[in-house]
Amino acid sequence: MKNDFRMSRRSVCLSACAVGLTGSVAGCLSGPAETEGAEQEADAAIELTDLVLVNDDEVAQTIHLLVYRNEQRVHWGTHEISAQTDNRPSIEPIEDASQGPANYSVAVRLDENTEWDEWMLKPDDGQCVEAMIRIGRDGDLGAWTMTGECEE
Repeated sequence: MKNDFRMSRRSVCLSACAVGLTGSVAGCLSGPAETEGAEQEADAAIELTDLVLVNDDEVAQTIHLLVYRNEQRVHWGTHEISAQTDNRPSIEPIEDASQGPANYSVAVRLDENTEWDEWMLKPDDGQCVEAMIRIGRDGDLGAWTMTGECEE
């Protein structure tokens, strides 16, 4: 039951943050994830507690997602995400991305693109990381993380 509450609270926070990104980031997100080529220190392993895809665009999008754990692919999927409605983004959680503490990275691309965007997921002040891959209103991709202490 505790895990159900955690997921609900996180989904609410990530939803609120996604909506807030159209104006300004109000402290819920730690900022953009590290970009391609960034090296993650060996002792900076994280627990990926949540990963969500958010579409803030007015058109439905198809996104291709790769998740790597210690450089081994743990998720490869194509996700259809509906358009935002009434200024509320469409949100899709990715259930199978987390597989324990490790170094995580993600690669994403929209269906019409051939180039992949890649990010290392790095902690700022904690070891548990919640990540959001967001499609903006202009169709641009971004990745944000929220960090905190791991719950036992």
